[in-house]
Amino acid sequence: MQAAQLAHPLCNKEAQEREIQAVNNEFEGNFSDDSVRLELILNQSVKDRTHPMAIFGWGNMESLAGKDKETLCDDVKKYHAEHYSSDRLNLVIQTKFPEG
Repeated sequence: MQAAQLAHPLCNKEAQEREIQAVNNEFEGNFSDDSVRLELILNQSVKDRTHPMAIFGWGNMESLAGKDKETLCDDVKKYHAEHYSSDRLNLVIQTKFPEG
């Protein structure tokens, strides 16, 4: 991923249905994974509904289909502006080289 895509994501209204379907396919494809199901159960079991862990952190057709299609891109850009910041990001590098 290029840095510009993270800093200034495109939100193409014409591609929105395709993107919603892609997110839903990813969700459904991983739902059978035990670690994914455990995370969803943990999210639902947090009693303090304001805690970040209580937030549904993965979109699916059900969670995205109810969004107003006219404002979805604007909503995504607003969320990005409020929550994506370099001081909140971490870089992970995975390599085949041995440590040291």
